[in-house]
Amino acid sequence: MVIVANQTVCLSKTLHTKGFAQARRERLALMMQALWATEGLQTDTLSVENGAIVSAAARYPLLIDPQLQGLIWIASRESANGLVIVQQGQPKYIDQV
Repeated sequence: MVIVANQTVCLSKTLHTKGFAQARRERLALMMQALWATEGLQTDTLSVENGAIVSAAARYPLLIDPQLQGLIWIASRESANGLVIVQQGQPKYIDQV
Protein backbone atom coordinates (compact mmCIF):
# COMPACT_ATOMS: atom_id res chain seq x y z
CA MET A 1 0.00 0.00 0.00
CA VAL A 2 1.14 3.47 -0.87
CA ILE A 3 -0.43 6.69 0.37
CA VAL A 4 -0.57 9.32 -2.36
CA ALA A 5 -2.03 12.73 -1.48
CA ASN A 6 -4.11 11.27 1.33
CA GLN A 7 -5.45 8.52 -0.97
CA THR A 8 -4.77 4.85 -0.37
CA VAL A 9 -3.69 3.02 -3.53
CA CYS A 10 -3.11 -0.71 -3.61
CA LEU A 11 -0.24 -1.72 -5.88
CA SER A 12 -0.32 -5.17 -7.39
CA LYS A 13 2.11 -7.03 -9.62
CA THR A 14 -0.70 -8.67 -11.60
CA LEU A 15 -3.30 -6.93 -13.72
CA HIS A 16 -6.70 -8.58 -13.72
CA THR A 17 -8.13 -8.39 -17.26
CA LYS A 18 -10.85 -11.01 -16.98
CA GLY A 19 -13.74 -8.65 -17.73
CA PHE A 20 -12.06 -6.58 -20.45
CA ALA A 21 -12.69 -9.03 -23.30
CA GLN A 22 -16.37 -9.36 -22.49
CA ALA A 23 -16.76 -5.59 -22.14
CA ARG A 24 -15.08 -5.15 -25.52
CA ARG A 25 -17.48 -7.66 -27.13
CA GLU A 26 -20.45 -5.86 -25.60
CA ARG A 27 -19.22 -2.48 -26.87
CA LEU A 28 -18.73 -3.97 -30.35
CA ALA A 29 -22.25 -5.42 -30.29
CA LEU A 30 -23.69 -2.03 -29.31
CA MET A 31 -21.71 -0.31 -32.07
CA MET A 32 -23.06 -2.80 -34.63
CA GLN A 33 -26.62 -2.23 -33.40
CA ALA A 34 -26.13 1.53 -33.71
CA LEU A 35 -24.80 1.10 -37.25
CA TRP A 36 -27.77 -1.06 -38.21
CA ALA A 37 -30.14 1.52 -36.70
CA THR A 38 -28.59 4.27 -38.81
CA GLU A 39 -29.07 2.03 -41.86
CA GLY A 40 -32.79 1.79 -41.05
CA LEU A 41 -33.05 -1.48 -39.09
CA GLN A 42 -35.44 -1.42 -36.15
CA THR A 43 -34.00 -1.93 -32.66
CA ASP A 44 -36.35 -4.65 -31.41
CA THR A 45 -34.88 -8.03 -30.44
CA LEU A 46 -35.97 -9.89 -33.58
CA SER A 47 -34.55 -7.23 -35.90
CA VAL A 48 -31.24 -7.18 -34.03
CA GLU A 49 -31.03 -10.98 -34.28
CA ASN A 50 -31.73 -10.75 -38.01
CA GLY A 51 -28.99 -8.12 -38.34
CA ALA A 52 -26.54 -10.43 -36.60
CA ILE A 53 -27.52 -13.31 -38.89
CA VAL A 54 -27.11 -11.23 -42.04
CA SER A 55 -23.79 -9.78 -40.91
CA ALA A 56 -22.29 -13.12 -39.88
CA ALA A 57 -23.67 -15.37 -42.62
CA ALA A 58 -21.24 -16.60 -45.23
CA ARG A 59 -24.03 -17.60 -47.62
CA TYR A 60 -27.72 -16.75 -47.95
CA PRO A 61 -29.37 -16.19 -44.58
CA LEU A 62 -32.98 -17.07 -43.84
CA LEU A 63 -34.68 -14.30 -41.89
CA ILE A 64 -37.87 -14.47 -39.88
CA ASP A 65 -39.37 -11.14 -40.86
CA PRO A 66 -43.15 -10.89 -40.32
CA GLN A 67 -43.28 -7.09 -40.73
CA LEU A 68 -40.82 -6.91 -43.68
CA GLN A 69 -38.49 -4.56 -41.76
CA GLY A 70 -35.47 -6.76 -42.50
CA LEU A 71 -36.32 -6.88 -46.20
CA ILE A 72 -36.43 -3.09 -46.40
CA TRP A 73 -33.15 -2.86 -44.46
CA ILE A 74 -31.36 -5.36 -46.69
CA ALA A 75 -32.75 -3.72 -49.85
CA SER A 76 -31.45 -0.30 -48.81
CA ARG A 77 -28.15 -1.71 -47.54
CA GLU A 78 -27.39 -3.79 -50.65
CA SER A 79 -28.86 -1.53 -53.36
CA ALA A 80 -25.37 -0.22 -54.14
CA ASN A 81 -24.28 -3.81 -54.88
CA GLY A 82 -27.02 -4.35 -57.47
CA LEU A 83 -29.46 -6.38 -55.35
CA VAL A 84 -32.65 -7.36 -57.17
CA ILE A 85 -35.59 -8.62 -55.09
CA VAL A 86 -37.62 -11.36 -56.75
CA GLN A 87 -40.81 -12.97 -55.45
CA GLN A 88 -42.07 -16.37 -56.58
CA GLY A 89 -45.50 -15.11 -57.56
CA GLN A 90 -44.36 -12.31 -59.86
CA PRO A 91 -44.51 -12.64 -63.66
CA LYS A 92 -41.32 -13.83 -65.41
CA TYR A 93 -39.85 -14.95 -62.09
CA ILE A 94 -37.56 -17.48 -63.78
CA ASP A 95 -36.15 -14.87 -66.18
CA GLN A 96 -34.84 -12.80 -63.28
CA VAL A 97 -33.35 -15.73 -61.42
